[in-house]
Amino acid sequence: MRCTIASIDLGLTGTERDILRLFRAYGVTAHQMLFFPAAFAKSESRKFTNSIQSMIECGLVVKERRHEAYSLTPRGYRESLKVSQSETADCSH
Repeated sequence: MRCTIASIDLGLTGTERDILRLFRAYGVTAHQMLFFPAAFAKSESRKFTNSIQSMIECGLVVKERRHEAYSLTPRGYRESLKVSQSETADCSH
């Protein structure tokens, strides 16, 4: 059985997929904010900044007015579900 992962078709980087998984881990859906602690953003500052900016440009997340806060767009939420499902799909053949 062949598994196709739509998020790979989008060209998401590993860091972008990790960010989407973080939204899923906290149960965030479309239009809900998630605060990224400064320590997290600083520990991966260049990767995080580049990835989150790319995700904004792709219409997956929106930077909120609150410091360190981002929310998923409906498209971003759908992608977060695909990334989550791909973890289990990769293991089933």
